[in-house]
Amino acid sequence: MVEQKHSLEYINSVLERVGNLLSRQATAYHIGGNAMCVFAVKATTKDTDLVLLTKGEVEAFRDALLESGFMEVEVVNEEYTGLDAFAMFEEKAEGCLSEPIPPRMRIDLFLGSVCHTLKMSKGMVSRSAEYLKYGNLRNRVCSKEDIFLFKALAGRPRDLEDMHRLARIGLDWDVIVGELQAQRRNLDSTDINLLKRSLEALNTAYGITAPPATTAKLSNIL
Repeated sequence: MVEQKHSLEYINSVLERVGNLLSRQATAYHIGGNAMCVFAVKATTKDTDLVLLTKGEVEAFRDALLESGFMEVEVVNEEYTGLDAFAMFEEKAEGCLSEPIPPRMRIDLFLGSVCHTLKMSKGMVSRSAEYLKYGNLRNRVCSKEDIFLFKALAGRPRDLEDMHRLARIGLDWDVIVGELQAQRRNLDSTDINLLKRSLEALNTAYGITAPPATTAKLSNIL
């Protein structure tokens, strides 16, 4: 199957449709390629990753997705199962859109955490920025630094390029260190090793490292 990618304009049209069908108010935090499209470091993305903070919100979002022409899918690909998504959805080809061949968008919903351990913390929520509101759906975009952390813990080859894109437009490494310190108790040895490998790969592939003072702080955490 040809991999389909989606523009921000198309993503927003889907969010608008879902928001107008939501039975209750919900806030979706954008953390993946969709957020990177908002930051204009990507023109398109393969899937849309959203974190919601309560079970009621995520279940209402699921119902609106199903009503708007999506189906829930079971994913066995290891690239995705390690992310610990609450549910994954794919747009039906026969959906309610007017285009002759709908782009078949994919949406991954997360309930409060990503990659089993990294929580959507109060700090992440406070750093997120208001984006768009459609009906009962409020959209907020996570900070570059927090998206970088999610990408580093996802550990997929394609996430390395995304980490590079984010670093290229500027990161506040002190924010990254602070969030890691706040969440250190949630991270086990596997997570720590994965973070180390991601940062080492970023340096090897692109020559990007944290500033010296921040590197010392990272060493104390990792």
